[in-house]
Amino acid sequence: MSQTVVQFLRKFARSEYTWIFLFALSLRFIYLWQAFQSNPLIDFPMIDANDYVTWAHNIVKGKILYQRVTYTPVYPFYLAAIFLLLKNPFWVFALFHVFGAAQAILLGKIAERVFGRPAGLVAAFLAATYWPWIIYEATFHAENFALWTMILSLYLFLCASERRAWLWLISGLLYTLAALARPNLLLVAPVFVVWLYRRAGERKAAIAAIGRFVAPMIVLTVPILIYHHQLTGAFMLRDQGMLTLYLGNNPDFGGLVPRSGLDFRNVLFEPTAHGYFAQVDQERYWLGKTLHIIQQRFPEWLVLQGKKLLMNLGSFEISQEFDIYYYRNQSRVLALFWPGAWLIIPFGLAGVLSLWRRNRETRWLALMWLALFLSILPGQAASRYRFAMMPLLMLFAGAFLVEVFRTATDRRWPELARMLAPVLVFGIVSWPDYLDLRQKNKIFTIYQMADKAFNHQRDAELAKKLYAQSLKLNPEDDNSRYWLAYLAAAEDRYKEARRYLQDILDRKPNSPDVWWLLAETYWREGNIKKAEAALERTLKLAPNFARALNLKKRLYLPPMPRQKRK
Repeated sequence: MSQTVVQFLRKFARSEYTWIFLFALSLRFIYLWQAFQSNPLIDFPMIDANDYVTWAHNIVKGKILYQRVTYTPVYPFYLAAIFLLLKNPFWVFALFHVFGAAQAILLGKIAERVFGRPAGLVAAFLAATYWPWIIYEATFHAENFALWTMILSLYLFLCASERRAWLWLISGLLYTLAALARPNLLLVAPVFVVWLYRRAGERKAAIAAIGRFVAPMIVLTVPILIYHHQLTGAFMLRDQGMLTLYLGNNPDFGGLVPRSGLDFRNVLFEPTAHGYFAQVDQERYWLGKTLHIIQQRFPEWLVLQGKKLLMNLGSFEISQEFDIYYYRNQSRVLALFWPGAWLIIPFGLAGVLSLWRRNRETRWLALMWLALFLSILPGQAASRYRFAMMPLLMLFAGAFLVEVFRTATDRRWPELARMLAPVLVFGIVSWPDYLDLRQKNKIFTIYQMADKAFNHQRDAELAKKLYAQSLKLNPEDDNSRYWLAYLAAAEDRYKEARRYLQDILDRKPNSPDVWWLLAETYWREGNIKKAEAALERTLKLAPNFARALNLKKRLYLPPMPRQKRK
């Protein structure tokens, strides 16, 4: 072994960052091992994650072009590349955890460059142990890609100079990839542009630096916009952008996403019921409804913005996909008292308040955090939507905690009291669960287990037991009630199926899914007249509902024996 290699290994072993990386990796691998032993949902992709996985598998099969706009294709192609190398979800998640541990070190290096080495080590530790990141790293959500590319982009941006101008190009490429995985990051790009203009020196050099940073954004984004224009007739990056805006500004939803299932699908069917079938028309429909709500219900809308402010700055980790606390508790190690939003948000905000004037970089980082926060405020509140702003808060929290330690060590008590006063103020804002989110946004894990049993394991008997258990725990769980009706109709227990469906219609009279299943039940029962009436109601609510149109074609044909599941 050469002397150079030996010296590198010694230096590597002596670095505190090496031990933080190994600790971060160990914590993640222990969580992953324990989660695969105890959490039946760990490898079960839900909602957005399921869409990404399906798309990635289609790419692996050679279906490169897509015919409907959902998300941007960047993250699905990234997943497809990983699926070509790794088949087992355990090893895919292990790779995500390696990136997660590495991004903690990158974040520490950024903090060291701006605030000094002690701040870098603290920030790296906060990132290494922030438990919501660890949980989401063992999922197929796009944040797994967006976070490390964004953090690496910021690190290279700070390292770039006129002598190393190519780093601005690489930084712009990585930031573009991050933004195409999490589109709200595009709203923060102007901060980078102005930052570059003020940083690069003379005007000619500044314009050249901006050109290098922005060029990848143009090269990657424009072809996607053109292709999506061919598909939809509009230059849109992804669909449901305006739907997200509507859900996040409708006081009826409280700033939260309607639970996946009947509630969310009822919202999705609304534009078609009004005659809007094309994606671009549906986006305009949701934008119009959003503006109408703001105009007609402005006082309620204003109160809602205050609620979302509390939710986005709150310590409770909101998840629209699954119960994140259930996932945490499936690992005895991760269930320990690790840093979370309760620490990072109040100390990070106090750091922004007291340290933003320290140097040029701190001012721009504070402005970048503000832009990230404002980019998520118009939409719904959810933990992973605010993940992109947490690295910036970790930088300031790390630096602030170092300053608090130094001040306490020097026994400068009056100064320490002044420093901690903002922490107390921000703690009062973030620590209490003012909106009772733990109850309001709770997603029953048992229902998701039933969904996995029914739709993936094809075990109807287990699904039936789990749906019944979920319904017993939550009598308002119409999703479980719907699937119990579906299973009852499949087993020719028509009276029981109709009873479940009528219970739902008493509360949700405009649910196309329920009216379709009622029509299907009447048809299989042989009551064509009532099937016609239920089908007519279905198509009135959702004129292009594929399952209803299919039933309309075979309404006067005798039912074929339905293949029952296990």
